[in-house]
Amino acid sequence: MGSALISPADCCSTCTESTGGSAGPPGPQGPTGATGATGATGATGPVGATGAKGDKGDPGEGTTQMFATIGDPNGVVTAAPPAMAYNDLSGSLWLKQAGSGNTNTGWQLTIGDGS
Repeated sequence: MGSALISPADCCSTCTESTGGSAGPPGPQGPTGATGATGATGATGPVGATGAKGDKGDPGEGTTQMFATIGDPNGVVTAAPPAMAYNDLSGSLWLKQAGSGNTNTGWQLTIGDGS
């Protein structure tokens, strides 16, 4: 049985013939391929519970409360002095400077006609 002769080209395409030469330098890098698609977003976690509402604090010494009102605040607006009630429609301003505790009386018209 005779043996067949093969050439380097029959083995691989990167081989060089055995002629004593060497391969040249590698070629430049090819272009980068396109970026793949972004994966799906994960599920959103549950919303936490809302905390309990705290008690309304005392406005404190020297803190003036401001209220918007229509008409006379006496018998309507409850506040502790010092406080102001302003009617944006008529420009009237009431002040509550005396008394103690939260009541709806003691308002005094300071500016405007009280309408």
